[in-house]
Amino acid sequence: MNSVRRIILALGSNIGDREQNLVDALDAMTPAVCIEKVSSVYSTASLLRDGQADYCNICCSGTTELTPDELLSFVKETEKKLGREKSARWQSRLIDIDIIDYNKESYDSENLVIPHREMTNRSFVLYPLRDVDADYIHPLSLKSIDTLINELKDDLDITLNGELPWR
Repeated sequence: MNSVRRIILALGSNIGDREQNLVDALDAMTPAVCIEKVSSVYSTASLLRDGQADYCNICCSGTTELTPDELLSFVKETEKKLGREKSARWQSRLIDIDIIDYNKESYDSENLVIPHREMTNRSFVLYPLRDVDADYIHPLSLKSIDTLINELKDDLDITLNGELPWR
């Protein structure tokens, strides 16, 4: 029997009804992921600042019995089920789901690195992450979420949109 693990996921969308895409993704993840808390919605420019539509982003925290690799397979399958198509790196996407934290541990396999390698450089992860875990400490750098936010070099013009209409 698998044990229950605490997880944090980051979700983003910049195609179509971005907030509805986030709601659909949250709905599609249950019951494999028991979502306990959802952040406010934030908008940012694209990472490349290349004229793509702005992204809507959230984080959610909860629990799962899936192993890290099973969770990765599950979120990739969820993205596909919701209509995400293969695209070039950093291009527009209907939905993107990243595993940010898994039980406050580090994990490294052929297909997955946790904590997410780029999370500390991404305002669209850090701000929503602070909403779901204000006491978050990065498991490798041991820096607090507030320190990580203060160290951002580019906040990608992040703005708070408000609450996501979910449950």
